[in-house]
Amino acid sequence: MNSNETYCLLMRENYGQSTWITLGHLDQDSTRVHIRDFPYLLVEESIIYDEQLQRWNTITNFVVYGCDWDYCNHPSLIPYLPNTFKMRLPDSWLNTNVLGTGQPVRDCHECPEGPQCGTTDFLDPGRCPIKSCNTTCLVFDTFNDPSVDEQCYQSFCAPPDTEDYQIDTHRVEIEGIVYLHKPSREVEIWEIDLYCRADDCSRPEIFTELKTILTVDPGDLSPFDQTTSTSASTSTSTKPSTNPSSMTSTVPGATTTSKASVLTYFNIYLVLLVSIFLFSFH
Repeated sequence: MNSNETYCLLMRENYGQSTWITLGHLDQDSTRVHIRDFPYLLVEESIIYDEQLQRWNTITNFVVYGCDWDYCNHPSLIPYLPNTFKMRLPDSWLNTNVLGTGQPVRDCHECPEGPQCGTTDFLDPGRCPIKSCNTTCLVFDTFNDPSVDEQCYQSFCAPPDTEDYQIDTHRVEIEGIVYLHKPSREVEIWEIDLYCRADDCSRPEIFTELKTILTVDPGDLSPFDQTTSTSASTSTSTKPSTNPSSMTSTVPGATTTSKASVLTYFNIYLVLLVSIFLFSFH
């Protein structure tokens, strides 16, 4: 991966009681390559229904800090990554629009040709017809390219559960992003994924409804004030590093710097020694 085609990131992922930290460059296949306002903080949270306790719980899946100048994703920033943006929805809305009444079959839009993307009134009902679904309806809304205000809608009926794969039947995943250079530092929605069994929960209007009742609280982001001023002072004079070997590996709760550059120099040195040895016999 060429680092000057993406940007730096610092990422914390939560897996139950385990935490993984990643430092490196953004994957070029990610839709987040379209983000061009730096620095930013992006948080994904899941609102999940607990069948046993019959209540909704919220967990943080990951936090991403993105930036675009040399050494901007320094490990010293790890303790300041927020734990949550406290993205919440009313239980009554979740019960009606995600949980449903327990009926075995529901209407679900099917988009067999893939996501439907555009700027305004881009959804063609003919490409996402309504069909009966006796499993979970998966509905996705992604802010694919902010530079052209493009969003993508996708919906389909999930395949039945198997022994190796069981899907969470009632879940809302929300990615909220804060552009730290903006004085207001409001949380904007980057992506919403619904896993629902309520009737007609795949209607495209559901995302507009969700955004009007969503509450957020990003908390104290003042530790990133200094990084914002650094970004402003270096963006006109500094280009991202072009050495992909500086990518760090991902391990639980820690980071380990790759030795790729050291091994490269060693290999070159070894080849040179072999060449000199062979030349001495001619």
